[in-house]
Amino acid sequence: MKKSKRKLGFKLVFLLAIGVILLPALWERFQLEQTQGSLVIPPPPLDYRDLARDIPIIPSPDSEDYFNSLYLLDESRVVESDEVSIDDLGDQLPRAWVVYVEEFREAADAHALEQLLRERDLNAFVTPNRNAPGPYRVMIGPMIVFERVVEVRNVLSTDLGLATSIMKFKP
Repeated sequence: MKKSKRKLGFKLVFLLAIGVILLPALWERFQLEQTQGSLVIPPPPLDYRDLARDIPIIPSPDSEDYFNSLYLLDESRVVESDEVSIDDLGDQLPRAWVVYVEEFREAADAHALEQLLRERDLNAFVTPNRNAPGPYRVMIGPMIVFERVVEVRNVLSTDLGLATSIMKFKP
């Protein structure tokens, strides 16, 4: 009998717990809430159109004014810088020399000699005439140590039989 009373007690506690949990949920589900009868409408926002600055009218891309504004130069904003020539710098530039080897009318001949000199580990280069085709000058350098320039000149005259001259390097 003790077991049956005990079982009955557990069943009652269990049913009571379910009732405590489920009854409020069921009660809230069927209960209707009454809503407030009046609505609160906020005031309208300020009209900021009067405070904004006027936007300039941009011409249509098809108009002539738009086309001219793109392609005409505004000369009032041109900045001109003073050009500095190398001769004006004077002693500010380091002194350098080149060995003037030969002058050619054809670029192919000048580049062939340049390649021959480079194969002998000499820093050869060709300076073309910027105004007209030819003459193409082959030079070696620039070198800062003058004794090295004289040494290269002597090697060229003995090994290749070239008559060379030493010139001041101008970039």
